[in-house]
Amino acid sequence: MSASAGASELPHRLGDFAIEHELGRGGSGVVYAARHGAVEVALKVLRLDEAPTEKERERFLSEARHLARIDHPGVVRVMAVGELPDGRPYLAMERLRGASLAERVMMQRIPVEQALVLFEQLASAVAALHAAGLVHRDIKPENIMLTPGKDDFGEPCDVVKVCDFGLAKLSDPDPETQDITVTGMLCGSPAYMSPEQARGESHWTDRRTDVYSLGVMLFHILTDELPFRGAARMQIQSRLTSDPPSPRSLDPSIPLDLATICLKCMELDPARRYQTAQEAADELRRYLNGEPVLARPLPRVVRWQRWARRHPATATALALAALLAVGGPTAALLLNSQRLEILKRLDERDSLVKSGQAQQADLQAQITALERRLGLVTGAATQEPTFEPWRQELAASWLDKNYERYEQQLGAIDDAELAGGLHRALGDLARLAGRRELASTHYRHALELLNDRDASNAMSDRVQAGLALTRLLAAGGKVDEAQRVLTKTQAAVARLNESGATAAALLDRVESTVLAADLEPDGEAMIEALRQAQVSKEDLLQQLPGEVERLPELRNRLLESGRR
Repeated sequence: MSASAGASELPHRLGDFAIEHELGRGGSGVVYAARHGAVEVALKVLRLDEAPTEKERERFLSEARHLARIDHPGVVRVMAVGELPDGRPYLAMERLRGASLAERVMMQRIPVEQALVLFEQLASAVAALHAAGLVHRDIKPENIMLTPGKDDFGEPCDVVKVCDFGLAKLSDPDPETQDITVTGMLCGSPAYMSPEQARGESHWTDRRTDVYSLGVMLFHILTDELPFRGAARMQIQSRLTSDPPSPRSLDPSIPLDLATICLKCMELDPARRYQTAQEAADELRRYLNGEPVLARPLPRVVRWQRWARRHPATATALALAALLAVGGPTAALLLNSQRLEILKRLDERDSLVKSGQAQQADLQAQITALERRLGLVTGAATQEPTFEPWRQELAASWLDKNYERYEQQLGAIDDAELAGGLHRALGDLARLAGRRELASTHYRHALELLNDRDASNAMSDRVQAGLALTRLLAAGGKVDEAQRVLTKTQAAVARLNESGATAAALLDRVESTVLAADLEPDGEAMIEALRQAQVSKEDLLQQLPGEVERLPELRNRLLESGRR
């Protein structure tokens, strides 16, 4: 339902509540600013467009009752739970005043000490949710309100309020009303979700999922950066296989204890994280009080073991050299120089790989920021022809400023996957700048480098380059070549789905099927392509409720294809 449609259908009353305006909506319901007599409330009801199923009603009411049992200053207060005359359940909550944490950070950076106090409040509030049997699953700055309050000395201060429980689930649900989530369904926001969420294993999410998200927020507070940057797809895939960087790698002045708390929250294995948000809150409180924290930095041997699992061939070579070295003083002397040379080359190699990864992530972050700034994510701005020159001018200025640096970086990278990813990102920037030939050149280089690579990151970059090149070729009238590129790209999309990255690849599946419908001539082939595109879009809506930024543009193109 569009915003305009929602506004025109705004009800005047719902039961005993007078409706003032809509505050927001999500996949499961709508939240209104309402009044019950003189009392202002935020009224959440299940969606108005169709009657909820019995399972949806029971799940809504069960979670609402759990939420109503929470009496914590950091959790939005529930004032009433019930059913409207038409049978739809409702949840009446206190109406909050203030700004979200995301809005506050956009206006000004919060001093670290103040931010840590807010974070301790947040962890304590999430612990209250967990104690009531709820897992939030979408902890992020947009869902944290900073409301006016007073500290222990009566001075004005910000008070944290956790809100927006649209993705919350019961940590120990009733089997009769349990929300069984299909494997591959992505719940949460890519920048803050846990690895188990990124894998689509929402049925395995528990309290430790929220602990991971708390760690990401702490990382963001400490460094003003996210641990995994770039487009949503890149963020999702990075956290599946990579340990997050230490906050101290971005800012060495960050105290070791604080960085250790942050990294323990973000352990890949849930068993190694703080097991509850309360543990994280207590740990941070110890830090703020100047007491020793319980978490300790990982020993070097553990860091070595994890590195060895990610680099087995290199680790084997080093281990063999070490074993030979202990065979005697003479052998050790003979091998010493070779070992030093190996270590030197490894250091150079790791430095180069990290540099290439950082360059690719940095470029992708610039492209994502540019798209958001121009309004391209929603597709609304692209409908205005007068907007195009300014859009291209801004993108071109970014390209001119950074291109030479990235081109030099490409010359220094001998890793095909990194080089292919950088070519793909440069192609994106050139495309936004309106430089189609340059974009096509980089996309072709990316396809050549990534054609036989099976790693999920490489396949994702290969798919993105193929889809983008298909669009450029079709726009230039080269339909036959566009179809050939798209056919190979669709095969890569299928492999990406089969590899276990189903959730992240769904967006590509929708895009590729819409492109196929665009390229097919009138007739049965076009109708079949259009049907496949519609099926893919419906799958996306069901499985990725929080990741549909590209849907408006795809929907418009799907409709255009259907009118031919």
